[in-house]
Amino acid sequence: MAKFDITKFAEALPDRTDLPDSGMTREIPVDDILDNPRNFYPRPDNNALAALMESIQANGLLEPPTVVPDTDGKYRLISGHSRMAALRLLTASRDEAVAKQSSTVLCRVLPAMTEEQELCAVIEANRQRVKSNALLAEEAEKLKETYIRRKKAGEAFPVGLREWIAKEMQINATKVGNLQVIKKGLKVPGIIARWEKGELPEAAALEIARMDDETQYRLLDWIIDHCRTWSINNVREFRTCWTCCKHKCPDTGGFCPNAARMYADRYRYGEWRCGGCCRECLNRDTCSTACRFVVAERPPKEQEPSVPRNPAADDPRLKNMTPKFCERVKALREATGLTRKEFAESIGEYPGTYSAWENNSLAGAGSLPKLALTLGTTMDYLCGLTDDPLPPRDEWRAGVDLAAPEWLPLDAAHWPEEGALVALSYETGLGGSSYLVARCAGGADDEYPFNLASAASICSEITVILAALAMLIKPIRNKLLGLDKLTDALKCQLRHDMLHTYYRHREDHTIRQYELEDFLFLYRGYKALGGNSFIDRIKSEIDEWEVVS
Repeated sequence: MAKFDITKFAEALPDRTDLPDSGMTREIPVDDILDNPRNFYPRPDNNALAALMESIQANGLLEPPTVVPDTDGKYRLISGHSRMAALRLLTASRDEAVAKQSSTVLCRVLPAMTEEQELCAVIEANRQRVKSNALLAEEAEKLKETYIRRKKAGEAFPVGLREWIAKEMQINATKVGNLQVIKKGLKVPGIIARWEKGELPEAAALEIARMDDETQYRLLDWIIDHCRTWSINNVREFRTCWTCCKHKCPDTGGFCPNAARMYADRYRYGEWRCGGCCRECLNRDTCSTACRFVVAERPPKEQEPSVPRNPAADDPRLKNMTPKFCERVKALREATGLTRKEFAESIGEYPGTYSAWENNSLAGAGSLPKLALTLGTTMDYLCGLTDDPLPPRDEWRAGVDLAAPEWLPLDAAHWPEEGALVALSYETGLGGSSYLVARCAGGADDEYPFNLASAASICSEITVILAALAMLIKPIRNKLLGLDKLTDALKCQLRHDMLHTYYRHREDHTIRQYELEDFLFLYRGYKALGGNSFIDRIKSEIDEWEVVS
C-alpha cells in the first residue's frame, strides 16, 4: 500500500483563502492543539507512548501533525494524535528544558473542512495503521454515515454503498458486508470486548452475529465453563448443541450437560444423529453416550457365561494349510496332463492367479469350491484337513452294510430285473474264478436267461459299473480288489486320449468323422466314471468344429 500524502489530499479540498494560516506550516503551542472528536482510533498503550517519547527526545518530531482551524484561535488534529499525546506528557516533565523544548510543535495547517471531509481526512491519515477487524468495522460504520449524509445533501455516487466503502477502505466488498453484519449482530458485551481485542476470528464472529441475544449469552457462558477457545469449530458445536438439545435438563434444570458428548459421538457430516435428550431416547438403555443420570438408573447387567474355547480352533492342521494346499493343487493339476496356463484357461482363471495357488497363496472362498470340483476332490483335501482325496458320498452310506460285500446267489429270491446289467462270477475249472458282464433277458427257470453285450456296450457298461463302484465308501472299495485305483487309471487314460485329439486339431478347428466318434465314445466313458468337468468345455469346442468325412 502506498504511503499516504496529506498534501495531495488537501489539494482536493475547497480553497479557503479567507482563513488565516490555512495551507501553511507554523509553530503552534501544544496547549492550543485539541484532539479531534471524530477520531475513533484507539490511544496507544503506555509502552508505545514511552517509546514514542524517547524517539521525540532523541530525534525530534520527524513528521509534523496536521491540523485544521478551530474556534478561539485553537486547532483540531487531523493526524498525529499519538505524537501529540507524547508531546503533552513531555511538556508536563519536571525537566524544565524538556518541557520548554516540547511546549510548541511545528504543524501543517489545512483549510477548514466540513464534518464529512474532516472524518474522511482522519480515516485517510490512518491508512497505514495496522488495524484489527473491529477497527475496520468501525471505519466502515463511520464511512457509511458519511455516505448517507453526503447522498442526502445531493451528492451523486457512481457506485453503491458497499462498493464505495470498500474502495475507500481498500478492502474486499464481501469483507465490508461481513464486518457490517458483525458490528450490527454482536450484542453481548463480553463477546464484543473479545472482538475489539482481536481474540475473536472473523468467521466465528460472523457465526455469532447470526444468533439471537439469549443464544449469545449462553455461548459466552458455555465457552467460559468449558474452557474453550473462540474458534469457528467451537462456535458451531455450541450452535448445534443449543439447537438440538434441551435448554432445560429435567435433572439439572440447566442446559443439557451431556451435549458435548452427544455432539462428539452423534454429529457426523453435518447431520445430528441423536434424539437430543437421553431420557426421551428409545436407546437409552444401550447407548454408549447416555448421560450419567440415565446410566445410574440402568439395571445391573447379568454376567454372561464364559464360552469355552473350541478345541478345533487350535487344530495343528490349520497352521500349515497354505503349503499343503499349494502342493496338492499342483499334484492334481499335473495328473490332468495340462500345463498351468492350460488348466487356468480351462477353469476360467487368469494364469497368474492360478500360478499363485501353486506357489504361495490360498484360493479365496469364491474360487476354492470351483477348484475342488474341477479337480475331482474336496475342499478339505485341498486345505489339508483330510488325506482322502475323493468326495464323501453320504447318500450311499444309508443302509449300507460296512462289512465285506458278498456275491449274491443266482436264485429266484435274488434274481435281477429284466434288462439289468449284471456281473457274473463262475469257476474256471482251474481253481479260480472268472467274470463276465451280461444283461438279464429271462427268468430263473429259463435255459438262457442272460445275453452277452457287444464289445462297445460292455466297455461302456463296465465303465458305468466301475464308476458306481468308485462312488462306494472307502471300506467297500478296498474290498473290491482295489477298483478305485483301476478307475483312476482308466480316467487318466481316457482323459489323455481326448486331450491328445483336442490339441492335435485345435489350430485348424477340423476333425475327421471317425476321430469324432472315437472322442464321443471316450467322453461318455469318462463322464460315466465321474471325470472332471473341464472336459465339458473341450467337448463344447469340438462340437463347433468342422467334421471331415
